[in-house]
Amino acid sequence: MFRAALRSTTPAFKRGYSAAAGEVPFVAERAHVKEHAAKSGELWRKITYFFAFPAIVAGYYNAERIAAHHHEHFEHIKAENGGEAPERIVYTSTSATRTSLGAPTLFSTTLTSTSMSSPLPRS
Repeated sequence: MFRAALRSTTPAFKRGYSAAAGEVPFVAERAHVKEHAAKSGELWRKITYFFAFPAIVAGYYNAERIAAHHHEHFEHIKAENGGEAPERIVYTSTSATRTSLGAPTLFSTTLTSTSMSSPLPRS
């Protein structure tokens, strides 16, 4: 009996942040962020499919075209020299050359003659 009288005189506890309380700013902001993320994700998906993948394919074909042109040029140079690749001058490592002071400098180089068909310069 005392409880019933106490209950009727005290105000009920209000749940101000519940869904029944109406629109809460935090929930609205979270929904806005979720909507923005969906739009942004869709934009980046379109950028990837319609720009990035075609750019990769175009870059691949451009590299193949340049490599084929280089190979044709190299074969032309070999044909001009009787079927062999000509010798070329290769600048060796700067650390192999010593100056009058004993230490290698940035501008000290040595010239060696190598064949163009060898991938690495001879020492």
